Parts: sequence; C-alpha cells; structure tokens
Amino acid sequence: MPQNIYILNGTIYDEKQNLISGAVVKISEIDPVKKTSRFFGYTVTDVNGYYLLSLEAFDDKFYELAIFPPLNS
Repeated sequence: MPQNIYILNGTIYDEKQNLISGAVVKISEIDPVKKTSRFFGYTVTDVNGYYLLSLEAFDDKFYELAIFPPLNS
C-alpha cells in the first residue's frame, strides 16, 4: 500500500471573495531533475467552492495546482 497518500482540499473564491461553484482544479506532478510534468487529474468545486482530491506524493517531486473558471461561464 502506498505510504505517501495526501488529501488536498480548499475553497476557490473570485477576486470579489465570492465562492466559485464549478471551478476546475487541475493537478500535475513536476519532476525537477528530469524537467518533466505529469498530469494527475482534475476535480471540480462544489456549490460552496470546495474541492477535495487525493494523490500519492513523493518527496523528490513538486505538485502544481491550476485553477480554471467554470466551464459554463
């Protein structure tokens, strides 16, 4: 069983501090030695702007979140 499972969660707001429902959160793994990026997946915020995802993380990698506006906006 993997030893480095992490839960990432948060809430997405716009510049006026309004909750963003349906925002897309993308996560990628960055390998600084190989200078490569690997796509992990997407999640979407709920009606309260909340997202949650889990991933197996490694100490020698970096993880990047990218936030995109709702697809229906």
